[in-house]
Amino acid sequence: MLIDAAGAIFIKGVLSMAIEQTKKFGDLIKELPVKKYVTVQKILPVGGLEVRKFTNGVISFHWRYTFQGRARREPIGVYDSSSPPKSVEPTAKGYSLIAAIRRAEQLSLKHFTLRESGGMPSLKKELSEQKKQKQREKVYTLQALMEMYCDYLEGLNRTSHKDVRSIVALHIVGKAPTLAETHANEVTGEQIADLMRMLFEEGKGRTANKLRSYVSAAYSVAKAAKSRPNIPVKFKEFGITHNPAADTAPDARANKPGRSQAPSATPIY
Repeated sequence: MLIDAAGAIFIKGVLSMAIEQTKKFGDLIKELPVKKYVTVQKILPVGGLEVRKFTNGVISFHWRYTFQGRARREPIGVYDSSSPPKSVEPTAKGYSLIAAIRRAEQLSLKHFTLRESGGMPSLKKELSEQKKQKQREKVYTLQALMEMYCDYLEGLNRTSHKDVRSIVALHIVGKAPTLAETHANEVTGEQIADLMRMLFEEGKGRTANKLRSYVSAAYSVAKAAKSRPNIPVKFKEFGITHNPAADTAPDARANKPGRSQAPSATPIY
C-alpha cells in the first residue's frame, strides 16, 4: 500500500506521540504508590486504563468501567518495560503502555456493544459456561460412561465387567476414538448403528449385538440414576436423558442356534 507525504507525516506524528507518552508513563510509575489503582488514560467508548504497583515493583494494567452503578475492573496484564514503545501487541513478558491501551479499547468496545444484553459481566459469564462445557465434554465422554459402568458392574461382583471392558477397549476406543471422546449425552443412535455396522461387515455380528446391549445398559443405568438412590450419584453428572442404543436394533441372525445369545440390554440396578 502506498502512503503519500501527508500520511507519512501523520504516522510519524502518531509514533512520536506514542514515544512521548511512554516517556511520561515511565516517569509516572516511579512515583506510583504501592497497591493503589491509578488512572493513566481515558478509554473510549467507556472506562479508563489503570495501573497498580506491587511491593516487588511489578506494574499491572487494568481496564476500569462502571456498569449498573458498580465500578468493575478487568485485568489486562503486567507492564513490560523492555517492550518497544511503539508496540501495539503484548510480548511474552507483558504489555507496553500502547499495547495496554489497545487491549483496554478492545474490552471497552466489546462491553459497549453488548451493553443492552448485560455487557462485559454477561460476556464473562457466557465464556465461563463455554469453558465449563468444554471441560465437561472432555470428562463425561462415551468412553468415561462405559468405563464407569464397568466399575459399577465390578462393584456388584458381576464377572461380565471383564467382557464389557474388552468390548469398550477393542471396539469403541479402538475402532472409533472420536466417538469414544464424544460427550455421552451427544451420542446418537445413528453413531451406535454405524459402529455396529463396522463389526457386522467384519463378520462379528454377535460382537455388534453385545456392544449394543452393553451400551444400552450403561445409558439406562446413567439415566435411572436420577430416580434410583441405589445407583452411584456420579452417573447423574453425565446428564443422560436419552439412550442412543435404544434407537438401534440387534441382528437376530448373528445369534446362531446352539450359541449363547448376546447379553440382555436390561440394565442391572
